[in-house]
Amino acid sequence: MCGERKFLYNCFRFVYGGQFNEIEKNLFYAYLLYRTAFRSELIQVNGRVGFFNFHEYQDRKEAFIQDFPKYRHELVQLAVNASMEAQKIDSLEARICPKPTPLNNYITLKSLDYHVSKKSSDDHRLQLPEVEQPDDPKHFYVLHFPKSAEKPGRNRSALEEDQNPRNHLMRKKMKQWTQTILLFLAQYPVIGKRVRGIDACSNEIGCRPEVFAESYRCLTKAHLRLLNNLYGATPIQTLRATYHAGEDFLDIVDGLRAIDEAMLFLNLGRGNRLGHALALGVDASEYYALKNNQLSIPKQDMLDNIAWLLQRAQQWDVVIPGPTQTELENNFYRLYNSIFGHTAIPNVGLHEYSQSWSLRGDRPDLYVDNANFRQIIMDKTCFYPADQYRLNPWVDDAIRLNDRVRQLNYLYYFDYEVRSKGAEVDFFRVPSQYDAIVTGIQQAMQKDLSRKGISIETNPSSNYLISTIGRYDAHPIFRFNCRYLKPESNEWPALSVSVNTDDQGVFDTMLENEYALVAAALEKSKDPQGRPLYTPESIYQYIDYLRNMGLEQVFQ
Repeated sequence: MCGERKFLYNCFRFVYGGQFNEIEKNLFYAYLLYRTAFRSELIQVNGRVGFFNFHEYQDRKEAFIQDFPKYRHELVQLAVNASMEAQKIDSLEARICPKPTPLNNYITLKSLDYHVSKKSSDDHRLQLPEVEQPDDPKHFYVLHFPKSAEKPGRNRSALEEDQNPRNHLMRKKMKQWTQTILLFLAQYPVIGKRVRGIDACSNEIGCRPEVFAESYRCLTKAHLRLLNNLYGATPIQTLRATYHAGEDFLDIVDGLRAIDEAMLFLNLGRGNRLGHALALGVDASEYYALKNNQLSIPKQDMLDNIAWLLQRAQQWDVVIPGPTQTELENNFYRLYNSIFGHTAIPNVGLHEYSQSWSLRGDRPDLYVDNANFRQIIMDKTCFYPADQYRLNPWVDDAIRLNDRVRQLNYLYYFDYEVRSKGAEVDFFRVPSQYDAIVTGIQQAMQKDLSRKGISIETNPSSNYLISTIGRYDAHPIFRFNCRYLKPESNEWPALSVSVNTDDQGVFDTMLENEYALVAAALEKSKDPQGRPLYTPESIYQYIDYLRNMGLEQVFQ
């Protein structure tokens, strides 16, 4: 017992033992009030929902350790060693942001490994051994990319805006990170093997999967190629991928589209994961009732959502009643004319627009040179390895060769007026039976994920505090997979799901607690007559089943 814990223990002992006078008791009480208030600024305990609220807490995590090496040592010890020792975890996935150079990445990983291996903070100096250590630690690393929304340009002309695509600053950063990671893996192969995956995290509104498409394809497929003869033609290992999608959204359809974009543009498949994916399992009726059937969304997002919904409903045989179909189509054309009406592409239909959406996983710059576009897409040989992934291989070249479709994609990315009009906020009245249509799309997407073998990371505390989920028993995990709880259903296929902590510092949780929340929600579930819905045996089987799926999802 040491530090503040010892201080608190002694103070309480003195209070209850009669050794504190009234003044000392009041001083101690004041200290507890200040301590609680200060802690509430670091741990999310307020009742506000939404990712922005969480982001305020997330940004404070390292505010007090910048100039204190011993604090950084203790932070790493708590994050890694305490988790594995206290909770008996077999392996731990530590997520860190990539650094600007290969050497910086090497030093960072060696530094973290050093802090993990040292039990004491007395010697906190960075020591980089000349020979790599043969030990096989239980923790490994995933490089994660914080998303950043595009900020409106200040004092920039329309001409300047037209020269750069949407999210060009984030794209520039991703290009640098991708090149650095490839070089790091090639130059430092031993420590590089400790990096097993990539992840894109943080606020997804305003920064869609298309921004990360080329980088994800490159980093997860690079083992198929040799980096470059300049670096000894070192084979690059396979990196697994997680992408956070459908966690924070303007509409359930908006979140579902983000999940679909992540799968299509990033080429996610078996062995990859989606983070959170709440839009895939939240109750549509409850969600739209909470929103009072009124949504406030930028025009571009609303246009894309409607086009995507109508197209996917047709592909997946989700029935849309005639009046609702007409209302959605009218909204599509109204929004299209508002955003693209000034352009010289007349009579664009839903199918053409949806095809242009499918091209957003390509590198935007390719669509600037319209005269040589056919030669660009037909040239499959590239000097630079990263250029091999500039086009999304999951989209047919025939779509790219359609002049109108290609022009629509160009306008989406580069036209100043399209971007300005699309950023205007519009109001969307949820039409009749919209919730039933959305539920049908959710079911169809779950079947698609099940076929592709994509797993989902769930985070009970994080999802409850950030999203609109009002009860733990309403968590989408029970829709994602309810084996041992309910009979198998063709409507809701069983997906591979895992239970995680997300940011255990901000949420003041640990993995055991997250499993306990799931178990407690099941234990408290009652039928209309007030009887328990599940037996203790079925709950135990379910929790153990979740645990095993979590082990299967570990990046190898």
